[in-house]
Amino acid sequence: MKLKIINNRYRYARINAGYSQIDVVNILGYITKGALSSYERGTSLPSNKILYSLSKLYNASLDYLVKEDNYMNHEDFVKETMQLDYESINILKNIKNSNHSLRDFENYLLKLKEECSNVNY
Repeated sequence: MKLKIINNRYRYARINAGYSQIDVVNILGYITKGALSSYERGTSLPSNKILYSLSKLYNASLDYLVKEDNYMNHEDFVKETMQLDYESINILKNIKNSNHSLRDFENYLLKLKEECSNVNY
């Protein structure tokens, strides 16, 4: 793995998750601020344990953190590639676990289509 390639992905994911370096150090309890800073500067690589912990804490995929993927998480990938909004994604995610059905999603899409057709450009 090239150190320069992953430079700043750790920092971006941390900030996007709303944490300071001190927050991460306090939450994880087994990483130092200096070590975290060196990962973010790209001067050293985290162990697998730390990499896994950071991905969970930041809600970012391991692939994103090590620059194997351009999407921070699965929802970002679905949103971008399928051109869905977050409400559509949530409906699809909840179909399996609730009383939502594909009919709910279809009705939502029809509502969006109607709203778009009523917009004057």
